[in-house]
Amino acid sequence: MKAIYILQHISELYDKEPDPEKIEQLALEHPTKVNKWNDAFANYDTDEVISAIDEYWRFKSSKTKPNVSQIIAMINAKGIKEDKEREKLPAYLPDIDVQYFNEDVKAGQCHHNKYIYTMALYRIRSGQYPNIVNKINPCKADFDDVLIDVSKEVLGKEYEFQSKNDLITLGYDMTQTYDTSSFFVRE
Repeated sequence: MKAIYILQHISELYDKEPDPEKIEQLALEHPTKVNKWNDAFANYDTDEVISAIDEYWRFKSSKTKPNVSQIIAMINAKGIKEDKEREKLPAYLPDIDVQYFNEDVKAGQCHHNKYIYTMALYRIRSGQYPNIVNKINPCKADFDDVLIDVSKEVLGKEYEFQSKNDLITLGYDMTQTYDTSSFFVRE
């Protein structure tokens, strides 16, 4: 079963002591969940899903296990499904996602989490938005449009945080600069 293979691969990456038998046992105990995973990835090759999981593991600094929507977002963001070739980028890339994230937090206008900012920059730089001319250092307006697109796809809504109060509740300090440099892994 495709879902069991995928879950075992996730376990190998994220669990300190991966146990394939444990995954098979969980699959027997929770067949509905396994069927949902099979249904979610029915239109994707197993290799595409595994590549997306590997990319997510390299890309996500907190090393939390991905859920179905995050894996599908990585397949689409990476261009694994449509096009495996991507534009060559220079060795040093400015952390525009970090810069824009910090600017928005300080202004109290941050409507997305850091992952969405990084995913937006990744999509721009991988050429998924051909209308954006400067892929290395996109302007703020273009970047904001991509943030909304990514948020709609990953979260199902335009904005994760509706107001400044949402940020304060989550513990963001409007006077602090956040270092998210380890969040975006370059190849």
